[in-house]
Amino acid sequence: MVKEILNSYKKHVLDKTQALMMLLLMALICGVLGYFAPISLIFTSILIFLPSLYAFQGINDMANAGGRFSFKLFFLCFASYYRLGMGSGYRSIISLLKAFLTFMIISSVGTLIAYYILLNVDPSFKQIINNLNMTINVDELLQTMNTLLSHAGFNLALLIIEILSYYFASLVYLHNISLHSSAVFAASLVVNVGHEKEAAILYHMGFKFYRRHYYKDYYKYTWPSLLLFSGGVSLGAYLGTLFISNVSQIAIFSVLVGCFFLLFYLPYHFDVIKQLFMKYADRYQEATLIIAQRDLKKLKEQKFFEEDMLKDIDAKIAEIDQRLKAKHQENNDNSTSSNDENPPTNSGVATNNEEDKSKESKGDEENDN
Repeated sequence: MVKEILNSYKKHVLDKTQALMMLLLMALICGVLGYFAPISLIFTSILIFLPSLYAFQGINDMANAGGRFSFKLFFLCFASYYRLGMGSGYRSIISLLKAFLTFMIISSVGTLIAYYILLNVDPSFKQIINNLNMTINVDELLQTMNTLLSHAGFNLALLIIEILSYYFASLVYLHNISLHSSAVFAASLVVNVGHEKEAAILYHMGFKFYRRHYYKDYYKYTWPSLLLFSGGVSLGAYLGTLFISNVSQIAIFSVLVGCFFLLFYLPYHFDVIKQLFMKYADRYQEATLIIAQRDLKKLKEQKFFEEDMLKDIDAKIAEIDQRLKAKHQENNDNSTSSNDENPPTNSGVATNNEEDKSKESKGDEENDN
């Protein structure tokens, strides 16, 4: 898989690089606004960054098929993000909420840990806290607060907490966006224009049936992104402490450097996501069939359709079910006669009975990200 992706990148490097430069420009706009106004990242990540990422993902995939980059195409794809409702594909709001929750948890826990460590190992910090508790007027309070803010141990702890909070929040956000980006490829296969959003939602529903196997392949091929991002954040934190005095700006700058490192990895990354999507396409189809059968049983119980119509639907589902099982068996036969990276023969959705799949799905829904 890796060799195939690298060969494709060499053939279409110009178009991929041009699309990447447009994404870099959009990310730079978000980064500059976020550096001076951190609250703006909440809005720019959804309104600017994700549409740009969607445009890049689409153009990067089209380049593999011989498509050529153009500014018009980029902004057409950018606008399509809104027109097709592809925020549901990336699960943008959920990803943002998870990142915010991560930020609050790391900040709170880190503050408590740092407070008790400094209180027990740093006598000067303990004296400042005692003075703070004994202040009786505003002037004494302001003087004590200034002393606290100039305390070296307190500032170091604050810097570490801030960087870690932004680092893990960004990591959670980017990880969720990356993991759900395969839904964009599912939406691109829709024949009837206007149903892309529903296709992305259906993909997420079906993904729960085989995600454990998908995760193994996903982390196997995408682990370099973690190293690049972490290395970039570390470098950014070091440079930030040399040239920036504001703690929050140092933390944001370090994350921006990490994202900058990560951007140049994206052409390879999205090609990997596409290959994984194609690898698990049959399992996705089987999962959607299971969902359809489950929903049909619920409708039967409610007597929503007439019996004749239910028989026709049952017959059609049974026909599709047999075709998918035959396709899955064919894949299994091929995997036993070759040494390529086909899915394991005992891990597909069709290898278990429908009742077991439904139970597994319900369990996954309760623990879904």
